Amino acid sequence: SMIHRSFFIFLLLSVHLFAIKSFDVAGIKENINLTPYMHFKKDSNNSVHPEDILKSIDLKKLDKSNVGYSQSSYWSLLKLSNSSKEKKTIVLFNPRSGMDYLDVHVYRQEKAQNFKIGDMYPLKNRSLPSVFSNIMLDLDPKEEVFIVTQISNIGPVEVSWLIQDIAMFLHYDKIDTILVSLYYGFLVAIMIYTFFMFVLLRDKLYLVYSLYIACSIIANSSLQGTLHYISKDYIDYFTMSLL
Repeated sequence: SMIHRSFFIFLLLSVHLFAIKSFDVAGIKENINLTPYMHFKKDSNNSVHPEDILKSIDLKKLDKSNVGYSQSSYWSLLKLSNSSKEKKTIVLFNPRSGMDYLDVHVYRQEKAQNFKIGDMYPLKNRSLPSVFSNIMLDLDPKEEVFIVTQISNIGPVEVSWLIQDIAMFLHYDKIDTILVSLYYGFLVAIMIYTFFMFVLLRDKLYLVYSLYIACSIIANSSLQGTLHYISKDYIDYFTMSLL
């Protein structure tokens, strides 16, 4: 029953209450990498369930966010707390914009929530319009939550979370969007310029250089997940993020 399930989850959370270092969200003033507060486990056979992570005793402490190239799933465990007397709203986001799947399970004493974010899920699943997969959470005074995440990606895997408040996240995301746009805009301008030089001078070196830049744009866009955002869905989100 739901009551038995809730009680079981509460018992599992109690096991980790003292074993896992908690990050206090009360005094967030900057962009913080939560790697020192996280534990993880590799799931080569894709056979682990979220509750298994809560009661697991073989989790490893995460010492770096990027665990390298992998086709296996990874699970992470993070504990957040709010020591203040006020409700705190925070944003958790993955530092790599091109991650494929992030299945996030948030456990509180009275309920559990699930978020499915990442490039292979609809962009509307994200709490805020951004190229970064993100969720927004409210923590009541003195509340503690456990966050279990399954991360899957064909390519480099970023396991860690970054945390900010809403205003800082939107500011950070807007700056990142502007810088990325300037970078690709510069490359496209050089590509067009060298192509027109080829048309005017008939020098094949300009054509080769223009094609080289085009391939670089495609390769970088693929690695960073940017190609995923060339859609009406993302254009609408991008427009909202600049407002």
